[in-house]
Amino acid sequence: MKQKIQRLFINDCAAIAISMVSLWAMVIFSMTAVRGIAPSRMVEALIVSSALLICLFATASLAAVFIHIRRNREAIYTQDILASSGQE
Repeated sequence: MKQKIQRLFINDCAAIAISMVSLWAMVIFSMTAVRGIAPSRMVEALIVSSALLICLFATASLAAVFIHIRRNREAIYTQDILASSGQE
């Protein structure tokens, strides 16, 4: 049971990390494209600052999920394992 819990935790941590890296990579890519087509510096600054705020809030949310599953690992994954095996 402990090995299953650890494996599920590691998989979830990997999914969180991949999501965070993907988000930042897509936003950075998009912002480099926007810099070339923004009609003015003001519009460019507005778009870049909005994107940064979105990334910061998303990063904070993913960090909160990580902290939650780290603190409540046993309860979350035990319930998950029992539910997937048809027991409860």
